[in-house]
Amino acid sequence: MKHSAFRTWLLVLASLAIVTGIAFIRTSDTPTPARAAAPANPWSEGTFTQPWCVDKYTTQAQWNSEFTYMQNVDMTLWIYQWTGDSKNNTTIYPTHIAGYTQSSAYDQVETALATAKNFGFKVFMGLVFNDAWWQKEGSDRAWLMNEAAEMNAVADELYTNYFSRYPDTFAGWYINWEMDNYAFYNTDPVQKQNMIDALNAVSLHLDSLNPALSSSIAPFFNTKGGATPEQWETFWYDIMSQTSVDVLAMQDGVGVGHATIAQLPEWYLHVCAGVWRAGKQCWTDLENFTGTSHLKPAPTQRIIDQHQAEYPYVDKIITYSFIEAMSPAWGWNPVYYNGYKDYVDSVRTGTPTPTPEGPTPTPTEGPSPTPTDTPTATPTETPTPTPTNTPIPGQGMHVSNIAMYMVLGGANHEAHADVTIVDDQGQPVVGATVYGHWDVNNLNQTVNTNSNGVALFFNYKMRQVLTYTFCVTNVVKAGLTYEPAKNVETCDTITG
Repeated sequence: MKHSAFRTWLLVLASLAIVTGIAFIRTSDTPTPARAAAPANPWSEGTFTQPWCVDKYTTQAQWNSEFTYMQNVDMTLWIYQWTGDSKNNTTIYPTHIAGYTQSSAYDQVETALATAKNFGFKVFMGLVFNDAWWQKEGSDRAWLMNEAAEMNAVADELYTNYFSRYPDTFAGWYINWEMDNYAFYNTDPVQKQNMIDALNAVSLHLDSLNPALSSSIAPFFNTKGGATPEQWETFWYDIMSQTSVDVLAMQDGVGVGHATIAQLPEWYLHVCAGVWRAGKQCWTDLENFTGTSHLKPAPTQRIIDQHQAEYPYVDKIITYSFIEAMSPAWGWNPVYYNGYKDYVDSVRTGTPTPTPEGPTPTPTEGPSPTPTDTPTATPTETPTPTPTNTPIPGQGMHVSNIAMYMVLGGANHEAHADVTIVDDQGQPVVGATVYGHWDVNNLNQTVNTNSNGVALFFNYKMRQVLTYTFCVTNVVKAGLTYEPAKNVETCDTITG
């Protein structure tokens, strides 16, 4: 994916150091998912974007086209993989950092934030990238701390220049150190401590700018060796509990051949258990491509299978990368996008997903076409459908319970609402789409009920927020009619 292929020889050596003397047992059964903070929606809610991809978008119409395509498959999060290059001393925005120059053709950050605001997206800002990371990692403490200082300098400039003008759009940060299960910090306590200290040097500084903005990292794993899922559960509990990093978005490795879809549940089961135990969020960074350098779109059915394999175990699905492996605006054959959109539409409405047919098309490459007649979208909240059907006896459903609880981590408070949906006979309704609303930050969410008929909602961590009210606004499932008059409760409140 975003990691470098030339590390194979080093990974093999590291693997020997890690697996020596360790008994590795893998079961053939799919493990039961641990109880998530809230199972993800079964589609990608955001995407990583490398700045070189959009540097050639020189008109607002091209940006609008890109965001329109993303919006139409329910994406709401844009993550810049980096905004600066500390090896070449460049940024993608006008900079006053000593020794740095602007490499982009225009102020990409300004354009991205303005467009994201117009489309109702949130933006996470990647900090600095340096490809020397692959040789240094946890072994060179001085290098790590210097890179942390470079990241903080870029963060200071980004926050000062943009946050006050885009306070509802500028939503978080991405720390561009891609840790993996082979590197020596998995077994060497000195290198592990170097990584903890370096991550804290960045994440604590980011908290000092604005504690409400989440910081994130995106590690990767390789199932051919290195630390096991069980070992990584402990490793990531240690890292996340000892740093101020808020979100771990683990790359699933399917695109680069590091994992099969059948292996994913075991990895997410364990890693997310460690992350949640540390009181943090666990996302998946789903690889929607094939290849290791020149990426190509993956077949639609494979992408569907990845989403279905991962969403029960995580809080959110993001992808790498919509623009590089799916976007019609960037030049790919629309069949990839259309097949994925059919899937998203089907899981939103509860109708079967059309089976992709025919041979895998040859992608259309080359310059992105200039979009025409692309309207500027107006940001909207998640729509709440209004039931129009007359309830039919025996074919109704309602809310039988809303169970609320808090997850506390220092000054951070995260509220959860478990909504149980049953039919007229009191049996759990599986696969219903539940629409909910949080009053504290005017947040609308949709979550599908699991095999127990429970939709697991959560509200993102916030500081100094102690009271949360959650209300069910609608429930949708084909063949059943929502009957709110039968709800045991429609709203509930919790005070920490």
